[in-house]
Amino acid sequence: CIHFVASSGFAKLYIGGRAWVRPASLRCVLREYRGFDMQAGGPWSPILCEFVSSRDWCLFVMNLLTLLLECVLVPLALVMPLPYRLAVATCMLLLHVGIFVFQSAIIGIFFLPNVASYFVGFGADLSSGGGDSVDGVLQFFGPARLAAVSVCLASAAGVALRGFRLLAENWPLTPFALFAYSGPQWEALLLHLANGRTRLVLTSDLDWDPVGLVVLSRQMRGGTVSTPPVLYDAWNLCIGDTTVHSEILEAVDFEAMARSPAGAFEASGLVAGVSRWLRERRRLGELATG
Repeated sequence: CIHFVASSGFAKLYIGGRAWVRPASLRCVLREYRGFDMQAGGPWSPILCEFVSSRDWCLFVMNLLTLLLECVLVPLALVMPLPYRLAVATCMLLLHVGIFVFQSAIIGIFFLPNVASYFVGFGADLSSGGGDSVDGVLQFFGPARLAAVSVCLASAAGVALRGFRLLAENWPLTPFALFAYSGPQWEALLLHLANGRTRLVLTSDLDWDPVGLVVLSRQMRGGTVSTPPVLYDAWNLCIGDTTVHSEILEAVDFEAMARSPAGAFEASGLVAGVSRWLRERRRLGELATG
């Protein structure tokens, strides 16, 4: 629990920086999901979503509380007594209720199984169960607490060994970079890769001329379907709300994107970075039936 939640918080600071706490970060996310009905991934209450989206103070408070929860309270749970850890688990439950109500009902439902893991994990017996020890140190650092510390340290060591880059998005590893972009980063990505007239597309066959081919996009529930030859929209496949590959992130020039009007972004650097990632990681495969 601690590793999952804290990783998500620190990824927000790594990618979005201090700007993540500003109202624009959450406003971009909420208004993007506000465009869907509840069955397609929209919020349980579009009215409350719009109410929050239009008030900077609401957005700032929600962002600040999210960072404090993920980056401060959850790591401190390692040394908290049981009642306080259960309070942290309750805060996590309220976070997912907020996601359900204001952002996406489907995402809230997807994370429903996490509720059990929060209360089991944060409510675990972390003492050694042994006898007395010098100042109770050994009893405090029982097997469960040591295991939690070891997992977090192993993850931090992996980041350090990668030159302080995000962990690879390669199962079973993940950086847990969930909605980690700042407001300006969101606006640039959505303008040039998701909502405008341009798309970053992928193909498994370099012999195809991309001009005129159908572009298939991934959606919250399923995606568009067509017969080959087709192209695949990279948004939400290798870059997007919850999918961040460090090699692709490093190829994105957010400042150049922000300066460019819709359709005028010079994307050769981004395309080269994605092409290099595809060649080296071989992460795009095509499966067909029938």
